[in-house]
Amino acid sequence: MTTPPARPARSRLLAAAVLALSVTVASPAVAHAASATPEPRTTVPAPTSSASATPTASPEAEAEADAVDAELLPPEPRIVGVAVGDGTASGDLLLLNDLFPDDYPGPFAPIESVEVAAVSADGSITRTRMLDGVESFDFDGLPPGLYTATATTVAGSGASVTGELVAFVIPTTPLPASLYLFTATDTLAVLRVSGGVNQPDDVPSGATAADFEYSLTVTGGGETFTTTRSGWPPAPNTVSTVEFPGLTPGTDYEVTVTVTNAVGTGAPTFLPFTTAAGPVEATAPGEWRLTDDTRGGLRILSPTISSGSEVTLQIDGAFVGRTVQGWLSPGGVSLGARSADEAGRVWFTLPADLSPGVYRIAVTGPGNADGVIGWAEFTIPAPAAVSPSAEPTASPAPTAGVSSLARTGGESPAAALLAGGVLAPAGTAFIALHRRRRV
Repeated sequence: MTTPPARPARSRLLAAAVLALSVTVASPAVAHAASATPEPRTTVPAPTSSASATPTASPEAEAEADAVDAELLPPEPRIVGVAVGDGTASGDLLLLNDLFPDDYPGPFAPIESVEVAAVSADGSITRTRMLDGVESFDFDGLPPGLYTATATTVAGSGASVTGELVAFVIPTTPLPASLYLFTATDTLAVLRVSGGVNQPDDVPSGATAADFEYSLTVTGGGETFTTTRSGWPPAPNTVSTVEFPGLTPGTDYEVTVTVTNAVGTGAPTFLPFTTAAGPVEATAPGEWRLTDDTRGGLRILSPTISSGSEVTLQIDGAFVGRTVQGWLSPGGVSLGARSADEAGRVWFTLPADLSPGVYRIAVTGPGNADGVIGWAEFTIPAPAAVSPSAEPTASPAPTAGVSSLARTGGESPAAALLAGGVLAPAGTAFIALHRRRRV
């Protein structure tokens, strides 16, 4: 019986046949390639740089870019630094993305123009200014009254963005100011002045208005004192407090006040007063003086108040650094003189024997003057009722034979059972052993 050849030998024969066949097929192609003459290479000159060679965007690409630009909005404008005068208003413009670049990064369409408009409160007057870009603007010929202004940026595509409204007031000539004598001693006069600014009704908070200046002059006894106060009242009925120290005792004086703004100066107001002949002792304000008109914005800052506690008060900032007097009503009890700190705070200690009830704390001054700076009301509460405590439950007397140690550290049932389970057999064994020895 003939043994068939091994598989490795058969594989080697098959590989040799494939190799011989590939050589036979490739030989004519190799010979042809070796005998062929190479074709000459043609050199293509590099394109020369010229303006005409710059590629131009296709009409389709340009149309697509225009469509993208048309979808972009210009940046939002802001009106800043408005100033008003006699029929005039002017200001500057800024862009929101310039003010807050991190919050408004864009992209934005280029600004083609900017329109600024001013409109009166009743809508009867409108003024506009067309600007080439973000720059200053101004209006003139505006009648007195309240106005709002807006700025609008416009892109080449016609898209536009309008910024926030800004309110401003075109002033009139000031009215005569209101003036009254707050208090006077032998050497000091404290005056309060208000009014004079004729502003329209319902002026929005933060509206721009013309600055004004109070000018006060005190004359008498061959002396003249002059001082000024300027600004814009932050709220209606704002009162300015003005002091004139260094006066002569027992002398007649007259104070004159005028108010000036961008339009002009109003009519003067006059007020006569006389200083005391000698030092004036501070006196408690009568109950009739503690009215809503004399509250003065005084506030109690202490969260809780009790008999004998210290009370913190916030008073008019005009008396910062001045010595003031504290009074407790009813009774007109003096709380002493204190100096207000730089924040207008002052501290007084209440009597330690106050009964529960409603009280008023008033502040007068400055110095020994008796003008009421302000007052506030507070309550001393009645002490809380104390409920009778429950009778303590007597602990049971320890049972004879029970160790006190067991009640201190092992009072739980589990501990008792464990102790019983261990000690009981031991006791039984001890008794049995004792009996056995006796027998």
